[in-house]
Amino acid sequence: MSGSSAAFGLQMRDGAAAPLVALNASGLLPDTRMMLSVADDPCDPSQAVAVANKLTTERVRLVIGHFCSSSSIPASDIYADAGILQVSPSSANPQLTEPGLQIVFQICGRDDQHGTAAAEYIHRNYPNDKIAVLDDKSTAGEGIADRVEAQLERFGQQVIRESYVAGETDFTALISRMEKDGVRIVYIAGCHTEIACLRASHQKQERSSLSAEGNTLYAYAAVQARTEEMNRAGSLNAARAASALRSPAIEDRDWASPVRYNERQCGSWFSGFPLA
Repeated sequence: MSGSSAAFGLQMRDGAAAPLVALNASGLLPDTRMMLSVADDPCDPSQAVAVANKLTTERVRLVIGHFCSSSSIPASDIYADAGILQVSPSSANPQLTEPGLQIVFQICGRDDQHGTAAAEYIHRNYPNDKIAVLDDKSTAGEGIADRVEAQLERFGQQVIRESYVAGETDFTALISRMEKDGVRIVYIAGCHTEIACLRASHQKQERSSLSAEGNTLYAYAAVQARTEEMNRAGSLNAARAASALRSPAIEDRDWASPVRYNERQCGSWFSGFPLA
């Protein structure tokens, strides 16, 4: 994987690979062996289109991706035209599913619900604290931060709004300003690289052979959803798969809560793992 989001791509790869091993061993598809094909688009829309065309040529049955919405959106038309089911573990832009393509899904919460959920969580747990809302000046970061800020202000909380540039490593001045303003809670609409630099120290955690990080979990759930759908529909056909995925919630012992289909206007997306 390459690009600034390479770590997330590795999470998705690992999350998709693990349930395939179990699926092949289960005997569910006695005459078929599922294989993982990994592609890399570095969150570049033009490369994403090239990747989509390549995967279409390979006649894949399911695409777990892409990571960035800027890649998933242009690629989705290609997959839809080819009849390939697409489930993105991480692309949260509403425009991925708003067009209503019937075999395109999002398994993570959308940008238009992230901010509201985060603000509700903060207000519920820290109702009397001053909050700093940060964004990395990206379209997604600013959009989510705007929603968090607006919702917190409706709750009557004090909010300080700050921005930084993606790729920045020295946050000394920003931290000093927040301390001077009496900020107690910080919400960051940005990526892990900058968030790591903002932390004063890192908590050491035990890790298993498969790290249960956000996009690993979502990719794993996407493959499990496809497996459950094959049980329901008895087919690898994308249209039948999409219909089965819209039926009752998918329950699995590996998850604390079910993955279920939700309809929002013309779009469709999965939800089941609350942000807060």
